[in-house]
Amino acid sequence: MYNWYKNVDKCVECGKIHKICMNQPKKRAESCGLGWKSYQQAVDNTCITNKIAVNIRICPQFCIIEEKTLKVKVKQMKLTMITVGKLKEKYWLDAVKEYQKRISKYAKIELIEVADEKEPNNASPKDLEQIKDKEAEKILAKIKDTQHVVTLEINGKQYTSEKLAEEYQRWMNTGKSDVVFVIGGSNGIGEAVKKRSNQEISFGTLTYPHQMMKVMMLEQLFRVNKILRNEAYHK
Repeated sequence: MYNWYKNVDKCVECGKIHKICMNQPKKRAESCGLGWKSYQQAVDNTCITNKIAVNIRICPQFCIIEEKTLKVKVKQMKLTMITVGKLKEKYWLDAVKEYQKRISKYAKIELIEVADEKEPNNASPKDLEQIKDKEAEKILAKIKDTQHVVTLEINGKQYTSEKLAEEYQRWMNTGKSDVVFVIGGSNGIGEAVKKRSNQEISFGTLTYPHQMMKVMMLEQLFRVNKILRNEAYHK
């Protein structure tokens, strides 16, 4: 049986205060969520002298490292993706379904679609802003106060897949285990949603159909989880 020490920093071996507590160190180490990047760093901050140098990433959100398999078990994330408009084409639906299935092995995943607003012919800039505002109201109605909101915006921060994996891990490390990704409609994201957003990410300055962005974001979330676990997929 594994002993879990959630949100504690008192070592059960010696009673002293440590940032990492270890139990049966030859088999596993347990992290109490303070951000060590390697097994050796964890060992150096415990009272255990029997050190095992294992070069492996640690998820600081209560992970377990097993020497035999070198597998890392992390706290499961809750991911929500909110998009504007309903997917209709079978190839998009099939792609979304496939990546949703793959992600579900690593995180809870929920996909929410809100109805898009009809755009009148020869719509003025004011008309487009009103459309975005109405869509923003629908999006915000699906977001909880406690959720960490990430919007996809052309002017957002760009990441490599490896850096996005580090950001994903940072969310886990800092208690942001309920994350919402928002993809706006064809006219973009309303100001109200931008104000609610906690951070913005970008896939570059090229323009993509928002249906494709949904698939691309799901693929990256799957890739991120593979990277964090050192599993074959990302090269």
